[in-house]
Amino acid sequence: MNRKGRSAQICGFTLATLLAAAGCNFQNVNSFSGDAANYGVQNPTLAVKDNFRSVQLIIKTNCASCHAYGNYSEKDWVSNQLVVAGDPAASLLFQRLRGSGVAGAQNMPQGGQLSNADISTIKTWIAELSTTSTGGTVPSQPIPVPPPTPTLPEPIKISAQARTTSALSVLQTNCASCHGGPLSADSDQFKNKKVPAFANFTSDGEFIVSGLVKSGSIQDSWLYRSLRSYGDLNRMPLGGEAIDPASREILEAWITKMAEP
Repeated sequence: MNRKGRSAQICGFTLATLLAAAGCNFQNVNSFSGDAANYGVQNPTLAVKDNFRSVQLIIKTNCASCHAYGNYSEKDWVSNQLVVAGDPAASLLFQRLRGSGVAGAQNMPQGGQLSNADISTIKTWIAELSTTSTGGTVPSQPIPVPPPTPTLPEPIKISAQARTTSALSVLQTNCASCHGGPLSADSDQFKNKKVPAFANFTSDGEFIVSGLVKSGSIQDSWLYRSLRSYGDLNRMPLGGEAIDPASREILEAWITKMAEP
């Protein structure tokens, strides 16, 4: 064997030994023969899909009890005009989140707030969402997130009397049949045992003095907690359907802003 052949053999033996020691296998199928089918290819959209799965989990955990979009696809979010691909500040979903820091009501989820990490996850998903995944075309460049604009209309100011009137209407509709009579109801879950006939109350002070409501705190208000089945309280109305989201918002505004004019 000549020197050239011997060198190739030595080099070949050395390369094979090193590859074997490193746990590598020889690739004997080239790219023209379909090696991608044998060895696989990295999915460049995997991270985006994992991000959306995280968003879905956040939505199902915090929003699905009141809203019907727990199983929305990315296309559903955009087609229902709840998300603007690439633009969190213009997306209604993001605008309604407490702590989002953009113009909007920022009053969701009711009675609480998402963690900063969850808010960041939703913001990143919307910002990186391209219109390709939602049935459109990819924008030529990222859409900048605009700062809050002072030209947006101010929220409508609702007076304390209007909040009380709306709350009393909700309670008449959902509670008067059991809590309007002279005896009202016995309840081991109410600290005073006998629940007062609050369907006949006409002022905020009556609810506060009776112990049914704590001004400014829905979490510490027995009346609200029983309607929402917070903690170990049985949900009211007893044997009936839970109050609707609009009624819950009325009661929340009434209690949390009770001290405001």
